[in-house]
Amino acid sequence: MESFSLFELNEYVRRVVALNFQEPIWVHGEISQIKESRGNWYLEIIEKKEGSEEIIAQSSAALWYKSYMFLKRKIGPSISSLLQDGIQVKLKINLDFHERYGLKMVIEDIDPNYTMGQVELNRQKIITKLKEEGVYDLNNSLELPSILQRVAVIASERSAGYADFMKQLEQNAYDYDFEVALYDSAVQGRNVESDFVAAFADIADNLEAYDCVVIIRGGGSKLDLSGFDNYNIASAIARCNLPVITGIGHEIDETVSDMVAYEALKTPTAVASYLIDKCAYYEGEINQLSELLKLDTLQRLKQEESQLKLIQQEINLAPKSLLEREKLGLETTIRSLERGFRSLVQKEDLFVTKAETLLEVMDPKHILKRGFTLIKQSGKIVANAKSIDHKKKLSISFADADLEAKIL
Repeated sequence: MESFSLFELNEYVRRVVALNFQEPIWVHGEISQIKESRGNWYLEIIEKKEGSEEIIAQSSAALWYKSYMFLKRKIGPSISSLLQDGIQVKLKINLDFHERYGLKMVIEDIDPNYTMGQVELNRQKIITKLKEEGVYDLNNSLELPSILQRVAVIASERSAGYADFMKQLEQNAYDYDFEVALYDSAVQGRNVESDFVAAFADIADNLEAYDCVVIIRGGGSKLDLSGFDNYNIASAIARCNLPVITGIGHEIDETVSDMVAYEALKTPTAVASYLIDKCAYYEGEINQLSELLKLDTLQRLKQEESQLKLIQQEINLAPKSLLEREKLGLETTIRSLERGFRSLVQKEDLFVTKAETLLEVMDPKHILKRGFTLIKQSGKIVANAKSIDHKKKLSISFADADLEAKIL
């Protein structure tokens, strides 16, 4: 049976490829790995099955130094944002097959519009999914604490944005103290998603330690910020039980992470100013309430002092008033007693006069003068004949003389 050597087979494939792909072609896919060596770039391009992470195609690509310099002049500084892990790219390539090294795509051009379109398409899918899940406005609906001093910060410790943020906090004009817990994370590239999701998981286990979460990144192009157009990061922000404040460092573009956060600010220093202003506003309210309390206290003290003076005056006047009332009552009682006594004396005088008159009228002398006599026996008045003792003498009193008589 006839057989081919591996070299013969690969040579045949090379001729087939060279014959069928004589002109450059456009290919799109995702950069899974990329590295640079001596000005040349080496990429692994993959294609995933729609709706999953399953890789259904993979190939190597090379961007030689001259082509890279051409693209840098054509596209500008954003070329570095295109050449990153996880970026969807559309490449103009020459297909090359080498008997030893196999199939390789040699890059001649890159279409940045395709990448930006894919980024925007991905953004819209993420936004729609978050809204369908009902979490899009969750974080924004949280109640912001009155003061934000215990801050969980997700940022790259080596980034200029984090340094600016910390400088602004530490040198605040009010001399406020902030407790900052840094979750050192990648802010660009393939590790952004895993670092951020892990940071939010740890924060969720320590909610009572923080007042809010801050995300810091220092500037960058739209593609540099594409890591924040990520479903898992946006979902973690939306579902966080603490208010999330972003300062990702862009002036125009808004990432999905910004959209679902409680507050989205332009720069790291703007976030620091926001925290400081929040504390200053709270302190101002406290000072205002303190002044109002002082004024209210002084007013109440004045009212109580006036009331106390009135009471004191009443107390001072009370004994005199009481004495006057008692004196008046006593005088009234005395007058009443005097009237009563005089009335009683008058009654008694009248009674005595009447008694004297009656006694005078009833005096035996006056009775005897009218022709009556008074008969006594043994010194006792004889009231009836039966009581007379016939053996004893009688004494008969007339008005003008007393006589003795003997009963025969």
